[in-house]
Amino acid sequence: AVQVIADLGPQLVADYATRFGFTSEIPSFLSIALGAGEATLLEITSAYSIFPNLGVRLEPYEILRITDRAGNLLEENRPMSYDSLPADTAYIMTSLLRGVVERGTGQQAAGIPWPLAGKTGTVDEYTDAWFVGFDPEITVGVWVGHDEKRTLGDGEEGARAALPIWIEFMRAHIGERADAPTFQTPSNIVFLSVDRMTGNIVAPSSPDAIHEAFISGTEPGINFQQ
Repeated sequence: AVQVIADLGPQLVADYATRFGFTSEIPSFLSIALGAGEATLLEITSAYSIFPNLGVRLEPYEILRITDRAGNLLEENRPMSYDSLPADTAYIMTSLLRGVVERGTGQQAAGIPWPLAGKTGTVDEYTDAWFVGFDPEITVGVWVGHDEKRTLGDGEEGARAALPIWIEFMRAHIGERADAPTFQTPSNIVFLSVDRMTGNIVAPSSPDAIHEAFISGTEPGINFQQ
């Protein structure tokens, strides 16, 4: 993460945080890769919703509608929307986060037959545990911690403390439905089997193959300019 921020420049990363709806101050230093900045659960969850929405951020709001005692609609909220990412970039993020569930720290959720994506988070000394994830319909964030900064206990990582809560919520959201929704795929996305260690193209039958999404023209073996 530090290398990525060094390559992009800390200010660009901080600018993207603003585009993603973060109102907390994000310092433009390399140390933000190590958790130097702070953000609320609502900010992070709202930012993650950009990915399944193909780059569109919807401003969170608390009140859906107001009706009188007879059920007449008095007022209804409609979220403000902002273009925060290109659709293809957002889809690549969704694909990467699906990989976390399929073969990463979120594998506990892989047993649910539903398209899921997300990421665990753990703060030093296990003071905070996170899991933020989504399906094509909703984005859900879970934070576990104390009001004051103290440890949750040794080994209380995001996958152990927060992810089980997220899974329970998502199971309730899915219910008995059998027809799973799908993530929208932009037309310029291509899929290839690549080696999980080298990133080189391999046959789908290779024991080390994983199925990955790429923006057309950026896949392995293609020379491209950013």
